[in-house]
Amino acid sequence: MEIRRGTTPTICIELPLEIEPENIAAAYVTMNQDGNELEKQLSDLTITDNFLSFDMTQEETLAFNSLITGWIQVRLKMADGTSLASQKEPLKFLPVMKEDVI
Repeated sequence: MEIRRGTTPTICIELPLEIEPENIAAAYVTMNQDGNELEKQLSDLTITDNFLSFDMTQEETLAFNSLITGWIQVRLKMADGTSLASQKEPLKFLPVMKEDVI
């Protein structure tokens, strides 16, 4: 996944078909890059069909470095108490020329 720094992207993550979104009791999407971490919880997420989505602010995207690979992972807790975690997926933060919030 690639994210341009200094922008306000909507991040969409596809869930496996066997996960019934109405049974998600808790959700965490964590982005990490060399100790810099951004976490979105269920209240920050929109669930449509089998997709989790959330918006990032300019400040959030600018907090990550374009020279270092980051990682993203989803963790879910289902209504029946089952906990699930995705694989860690690499994130690439693309540079911008103006490094400030506009």
